[in-house]
Amino acid sequence: MRFLLTSLFILITTKPVTAQQAFLTSQCQSAYPEAMMFVQDQLRQRGYKISRVQHVDKGLKSRGYESRRYRVVFFGKPDEINIIRTQYSALIPFFPLNITVFEEPDHIGVSAIDPMQIYRLYGEEVLTDKFKQWSQDIQAVVKAFKHCSE
Repeated sequence: MRFLLTSLFILITTKPVTAQQAFLTSQCQSAYPEAMMFVQDQLRQRGYKISRVQHVDKGLKSRGYESRRYRVVFFGKPDEINIIRTQYSALIPFFPLNITVFEEPDHIGVSAIDPMQIYRLYGEEVLTDKFKQWSQDIQAVVKAFKHCSE
């Protein structure tokens, strides 16, 4: 009940967030394999480990849907994920963090939810600096993605 009341209070007292603020997106003209490698390299350079890459396109195709390449890169720092898992169970569904890399006819795109949006709903004050760091890191990866073909 406390969680429900807190969530309601947050929704009522915070200003609305636009989709542009909640979702971080970018695109580049690189080939898909190079774009995927670029994203993973950018994450590793910031100290993250890639936990897995989910091939969403293969799952869709196995069910009869047509799909271009569509992958979700899950990543995090193991010590941070363990803290979330053991001390902040309400946040477990949002971790590890992820970035989606998808193929369109004329470009490759990336999309991610800004971790500060998760913080606004569920964040603990002691995690403020962590959420800010995650947000800055993901924003930097998405921004750099524009130049992945250079």
